[in-house]
Amino acid sequence: MLILRTIDWSIQIIIMVIILLMRLTRDPIDAIVLFALLGCWQAGSAAINTYFFLKSSLSRKIWFYWLFAIINLLLVFSNISISISIAGVIGSGLTAIWYAIILKQLIEIGRYKKTVNGIIKK
Repeated sequence: MLILRTIDWSIQIIIMVIILLMRLTRDPIDAIVLFALLGCWQAGSAAINTYFFLKSSLSRKIWFYWLFAIINLLLVFSNISISISIAGVIGSGLTAIWYAIILKQLIEIGRYKKTVNGIIKK
């Protein structure tokens, strides 16, 4: 599972870098499509990993992720005003960075536990 989480995290970082490069060099529509892909990828990843987050010391952080993800999703698709939708997009970007950070922390916790278990078995 540790290898899969590392691959998951690496793909998310690659998508974030591509979004940044596309935003700086190309039409923002391409970046928005990738941004939506990243959001779907992270939601799936978070759904799969929430159980493991809850069993670790990161349970509070994953709850904040889900709270902000839902709020940002509601803001993006609200028809109140364009500025509120833009705030949702910005919030979604920050939430994506937040999830990448806490997923990396979960990976590090897994590596630490694997190392400790290896030492204890010896």
